[in-house]
Amino acid sequence: MTDYLFYYMWHVVTESQRKIEEAMRPYGVKSPAWRVIMILREKKRLTISEIATEVLLENSRLSRIAKSLEEAGIVQRAKCDMDQRYTQIELTDKGNQLYKELIPIVERQLESTLAGLSAQDRKKLDQMMRAMKDNTYRPAFANLG
Repeated sequence: MTDYLFYYMWHVVTESQRKIEEAMRPYGVKSPAWRVIMILREKKRLTISEIATEVLLENSRLSRIAKSLEEAGIVQRAKCDMDQRYTQIELTDKGNQLYKELIPIVERQLESTLAGLSAQDRKKLDQMMRAMKDNTYRPAFANLG
């Protein structure tokens, strides 16, 4: 098991998310909601389906999260500029402020996780993780002859 790369990746992600969620507890934000806030901060406005794809959650679960964030005043619904039949979700001013309060928690955890890695190692790790993410979305076993 310890020769299995995913074993280490799973530990890094799971333990980091646990620590981030614990630090966000006073704000009432759990990891899935944080991922929604984070992606909306970057992309501005997305449909439920688009958010679900980005944050790796099922539409039904994401709909519940979006509803609770909307009730808390963190997100709001808006008609799509391109097609009024679609509803998109965007951060409110309160949501943007919450992001600003939460991002230092995430940055501290990332810094702790990457402690001891040089700037060059961090850059290479970022490149490798991006490549691995891209590879993950290829058809199954695409590279196996």
